[in-house]
Amino acid sequence: RMQFSKVLSNSVTFCCVLSICAELSALNLGKEIHGHVIRTSMSDNILVQNALVNMYSKSGSLSEGNLVFEAIRDKDLISWNSMIKGYGMHGFGERALSMFDRMIESGVRPDGIALVAVLSACSHAGLVEKGREIFNSMSKKFGIEPQQEHYACIVDLLGRVGFLEEANEIVKSMPMEPKVCVLGALLNSCRVHKNMDIAENIATQLFSLEPEMTGSYMLLSNAYSASGRWEESAKVRALAKKKDLKKVSGSSCIVLKKKVYRFTSGSTVHSEFASIYP
Repeated sequence: RMQFSKVLSNSVTFCCVLSICAELSALNLGKEIHGHVIRTSMSDNILVQNALVNMYSKSGSLSEGNLVFEAIRDKDLISWNSMIKGYGMHGFGERALSMFDRMIESGVRPDGIALVAVLSACSHAGLVEKGREIFNSMSKKFGIEPQQEHYACIVDLLGRVGFLEEANEIVKSMPMEPKVCVLGALLNSCRVHKNMDIAENIATQLFSLEPEMTGSYMLLSNAYSASGRWEESAKVRALAKKKDLKKVSGSSCIVLKKKVYRFTSGSTVHSEFASIYP
């Protein structure tokens, strides 16, 4: 409508639209917007460049995101963070670490967001030693005290590889009360590795912190099931049902011919269900 009304787009317009494309992983639409950026001579605007890097990275088109990134003359913290996060979320932990090192060498000091991104990258790639090193040096090397998100990352990293005792000790040593993101990460790892001693203790903390959070009950129930303790699993589900807690169905979106379609797990009420599932 803006184009039909002959209203010119500016950097704010492009950043907003590209942000939406990034959240929806609408890569093709994002590429169209990139074309508009080039035609309106906004390619050298740092805000738009960062938005493009973020869009390509989140959409999984890391090579194109890197091309835009490398073309940025004066890369700022957002530029670096976008590429580090992109590599990390798509499983390229080593590349994320390499980008993190390049950022520091270039004189850009990481912030809390950058450290969350690189710790998350270590977690997804199983880079335990490097993750430990970065987490333990946050305060001394970068002057940043670990926050809930950083603790969640290191707990997830250790939990994924089965170092549950170490992860639990970190939770116990936190200078603040652990939040759901931290406790949930440890409880999920306990489910995977069938450690019910730690799981029951963490679940108790979660129920106290968020008594109406359905996910905590489901995690504990699934942990009991994974350990073959079916009776306890059923009791937890019964307790959740008694509290009238319901699991939110998973959903996903796709973009087809510039239209967004949302699908909910197990649903048969989509307006075009018959066409999709003939």
